[in-house]
Amino acid sequence: METVGFAGHRVRAGLPRSAGAGVTMTEPDDPAYAAELPIAEPGGYDYDAFLSYSRADAAVAEGIQKGLHSIGRKLGRLHALRVFRDKTDLAASPSLWAKLTEALDKSRYLVVVLSPNSAGSEWVNKEIDYWLKHRGRNNLVLVMADGTLLWDDTHGAFDPQGSTAAPPALAATDALGTEPVYIDVSQDNPWDIQNPVFRDKLTDIAAPIHGKPKYELASEDLREQQRFRRFRRLAITALAILTILSVTTAGIAFIQRREAIRQRNEAVALRLATDADAIFKRARGGTDDRALQELTVAARLSPVAARGGILGGLQSTAPLQKIIRTPRTPQGLRVTPDGKRIITGSNEESVIRIWDIATGQQLSELTGQTARIVGGAHQRRKASTHLRLGCF
Repeated sequence: METVGFAGHRVRAGLPRSAGAGVTMTEPDDPAYAAELPIAEPGGYDYDAFLSYSRADAAVAEGIQKGLHSIGRKLGRLHALRVFRDKTDLAASPSLWAKLTEALDKSRYLVVVLSPNSAGSEWVNKEIDYWLKHRGRNNLVLVMADGTLLWDDTHGAFDPQGSTAAPPALAATDALGTEPVYIDVSQDNPWDIQNPVFRDKLTDIAAPIHGKPKYELASEDLREQQRFRRFRRLAITALAILTILSVTTAGIAFIQRREAIRQRNEAVALRLATDADAIFKRARGGTDDRALQELTVAARLSPVAARGGILGGLQSTAPLQKIIRTPRTPQGLRVTPDGKRIITGSNEESVIRIWDIATGQQLSELTGQTARIVGGAHQRRKASTHLRLGCF
């Protein structure tokens, strides 16, 4: 008797058709159990499995492919098994069929998704027929996605009248010889490999391709999943630690930068305040207007560092009522009797200017004047106490 469509157990002719439905099987701990498994051929194949399916059953085929890639995968490997699945739209052309037969020749197993769609698919039937003619009945795995399968023991094939999911190649007389085991996934929509029931059936499919008993492959798969989860937890923990370190380093750098900026601002503010104080005390050149501007900038940079200069500036400018800008520092001035105007003069320019005390605006000027403007002592004291005039 030959083993056809092995999915973890040997089935003889006349026994029930579906895996797990009253099938007589050897026990996993029986030494004969491992001997019944198809032994994986040595190297020389590009693919572990060729997946034959109808385009209408793409969702099932994708789920099976993901399962074969995942189950038994070692940590660090991309896929557990190499699976050929043609995702292109099939067109009747000799070149395409040549590519498919080449892939079939380079595959160790043929996995067929059976359904009414695949039963009516010319390509699925051709792939099965090619496999049976060139590779025989071995290493053929059947998966039923929809429809029905009825075994005809007399003809050694599926009954074409009662099997809506069997392509003609599987219904031909003596196509398989003995009733094969097939995996029924018709109730596992949407065929998610995270579903324990569907994953268990995928293990049935993968076990013979791996050349291992199902229980051994399932145990290995469970261990690998646990290793992967531990590795993922370690990776997440390491990533979290790196994130915390990065944030901490960035925070320290930000604090250090802010401190450096503060120290720089304090130094600049202190220099400006010192410079302004020297101007107010007439220890260096400059005008009160410039000194006040420097104090304003210093206060914005560092109020603490500029505090002393600001207090000194307030003390120096407290009596002032107005600061008036003039083209040149006047050499003489006179306040009008009503206290609303100031007359200034400069011998260098021979110009007399009249200013509005309230607004600080120049009202008029007289050029070509050589007369000296000399105010009384009282007026000069009053002007110097309450006004600042100069070229700022």
